[in-house]
Order: sequence, then C-alpha cells, then structure tokens
Amino acid sequence: MNVEEQLTLSACWDNELVPAGEISHRNLLIKLVAPARQNTEDKRLPINLALVIDRSGSMNGEPIAAACQAAAGIVDCLDNHDRLSLVIFNDEVNTLFSGLLMHSNGKAEAREKISGIFSRGTTDLAAGWFEGARCVSEVVDNSDFEAGNVLVLSDGYANRGLCSPDELQRHSQELAAREIKTSAIGIGAGYSPLQLDALTEGGRGRLHDAETTADIIDVVAGELGELNAIVARDIELTLNYPTIGKLEPLTRMAFEESSGKYLFKVGDLSAMATRSIALRVDLPRLEQGEHLPFQISVVWRGARDDDSSTTLDKITHLIVVPADEANSQQENLDVIEQIADLWEASLAYTAVQLNEVGDYAKASLVYDEQIATFADLVNELPDRSARAKRLAVARNRVAEKWDGRSKRLAYALSKKSMRSEPDLRKRAVGNFKDQLKRDNNG
Repeated sequence: MNVEEQLTLSACWDNELVPAGEISHRNLLIKLVAPARQNTEDKRLPINLALVIDRSGSMNGEPIAAACQAAAGIVDCLDNHDRLSLVIFNDEVNTLFSGLLMHSNGKAEAREKISGIFSRGTTDLAAGWFEGARCVSEVVDNSDFEAGNVLVLSDGYANRGLCSPDELQRHSQELAAREIKTSAIGIGAGYSPLQLDALTEGGRGRLHDAETTADIIDVVAGELGELNAIVARDIELTLNYPTIGKLEPLTRMAFEESSGKYLFKVGDLSAMATRSIALRVDLPRLEQGEHLPFQISVVWRGARDDDSSTTLDKITHLIVVPADEANSQQENLDVIEQIADLWEASLAYTAVQLNEVGDYAKASLVYDEQIATFADLVNELPDRSARAKRLAVARNRVAEKWDGRSKRLAYALSKKSMRSEPDLRKRAVGNFKDQLKRDNNG
C-alpha cells in the first residue's frame, strides 16, 4: 500500500494539561480520515450484492415501483465481474435470481425479473434477509469472492418469523464475522427502525431513510457508490489508556472493553470519508510532572484482494502541571465543538431507541443524566445557550409517545451524524435536530 493510500489518524484534546492535586476531566477526539482514490482507473473489487426487497401489501404503488426502478439502476451500474442476487419477500420468500453475473445476458435476465415484481401479503423480514445472505454466501463459497453485501428495502414492521431486534442483530453479527455485511433502507412512516437498525448494527452496514421515489433511487445508487469507493476495510482501532482514570466513550460504536483497553470496530471507509470517536476521561488528584500516555493503534485492509493488513500507531499524552497553568490554558474550542456534536447525536440516537420501545422515562433520563456534564463541556462555546435549549427540547420530545416520519428521520439521521456518514438523498431533509423539535407533525 502506498503512503498516499493510508488513513490519516489524529488525536486532539480539549486541553492536554491536567491540574495537579485536583479532580478533573478531559475530552479526547480521535479522527480517522480515508484518502482519496489515487487512481480512479484502478480495478475495484468485484461486487457480490443481494438486493432484498419487501413486496408486502404496504409497499403497493409508488414504493414498490421505486424499489424496482432502483434495482434496475443497480443492474445498469454493475459490470461483468460483479454478481447480483434479487430476493423479494412478504410472508413468503422468492429468489428471482442468485449470484447472477452482470454481463449482457445476465443484465437482460435481471431486468426481466425486476419488471415482474408486484406487492401483496404480510412481512417476514428475517426470512427475506436470510435468503439474501444465503445467496451472497453461496457466491463466496463457490467462487473467488471473499465477501458479500446485503441491502434490504422495507417499509414495514416484521410481523412474521423472527422479529426480535436482539435476535436479528445477533444473526447479522454472525454473518458479518464471515464478511457478509448488511445495510438497510427504511421507507416511509411505518417501518421499524429498531428491526432494520439491528440488521445494520450487527451487520456492520448503514441504515438509511427514504420517503419519496427519488429518495429510494438516490439511496440505492448511493449505497452502491459507497461500496465502489471503499478504500479501507475492516478497520479496528485500539486505545490503550492509563487505568488511574475512568474513560467513557461519548459516541456509540461497537467496541470490546478490557482493563486499560478499548477495541473499536470502525468498519469500512470510502474515499475521503471520516469516522470520529469522542471520549471523556475522569481523573483523580495527580502529582505534578506525571505524563499519562494514550496509545492508539489502527489496523485495516486496503481495497484490493491482495492488500495485506496495515497498521498505524499514534501516542498522545495528558501532562500534569501546576493547577494555575492548566486552568489558564486556552481550551481547544474546535475540538469541543466536534465532540459536542458527536455526543448530542449519540444522546438522540439512544433516546429515540428507548422511545421506540415505549420506555419514555428512560428516554428522558438519557438527557437528565448528562445535561449538566454536557453544559460543562460546551460552557465556552458561543452557542452554548442554543445547545442547552436544544437538549431540553429533545428531552421533552422523547418523554412521550412519538411516531411517524419525524421520528424515523431523527433516528436515522442521528445515527448518521454520530458516525459522520453522509445522507445519500439529493434533496434537503434537514437534520436530526430539526426532527426532535416539538411539533404536531410526528
């Protein structure tokens, strides 16, 4: 791998100086930035993709037509090195084709099958997804492909078969360990964000929201574009830290924790994409002169089959100095602003999850437990009052029954914000903060 193809790793404190003899806290922002593709003519990895389309009765009309149009667009974008599977489901599952090579004859067959899709019946989400995963797994087992992707499009709640988000996440995690990853698109106002998100969270993929025909087409095409542009795969970030303090991630990301170490499962990054991790460190009284090392190591694979693992290391320190020196040090407001944005998105994501299961008390408690600490973090920011007001509004929003489009948008967009992912829709739909405002449009 060339130097130009490496990830960029940065680690910045809000203030790297710690006051001696005082209980204190500091905040750390770790950021990974993927490089641009150095040569767009470089041969990308072939794509092994299964489209899994909900064709239950609620998809009748515009949604199913848009899904079919988007599927046809995928066919047009693939080439003869790629394989495509198409599964449709309601209370039954039908595999229209599996592992079809996208040469001219394969594309013609795919278009013909897509043109015959219609909607009816109820929703067995798990059965459809399992069949899509089976299709891409079969390609992996019987060819040179080492991985596959499943993209699920659904507008409803699974009401047949396996419905538990915990079980869906467990199964998708098992498949992701075999390099079968899952993304999902929730369509309209009636889909289950918890069920679809469970598939993507375990499956190391992305959750998208769509409403209109154009949204669905934009997101499906954008998801394919993201797969085409991947430059770093299976990224893992390890943080070793001094055990004298308490370290707490402020952004939600899959991780494993042991004494003095966090292992974050970052996933894949497309060209020029960013992934950030915000952390808070609570420190006891320390002696002047101590240096507290925080060692960061990132491991990933490149975009090509022959790319071996690459490692990037960095170390950053907190330094214990006289209290007056530490307290007079100017805080890095840019770092604080980025950490606050990530933390706010993570609070919203967690609170909306709890609201979705009807636990309004715990949803509001997410904010009640953190609002004072959050206010302390943003105290020097010029928009601190607006941020405090926004959290109070969000707290009230999740403290009562809430449904509809605004909730699904808030859920999907808050997750994208905390993961620094783009919204693939071309039309402006606002952000998760807009959706959390109290109104009568839920």
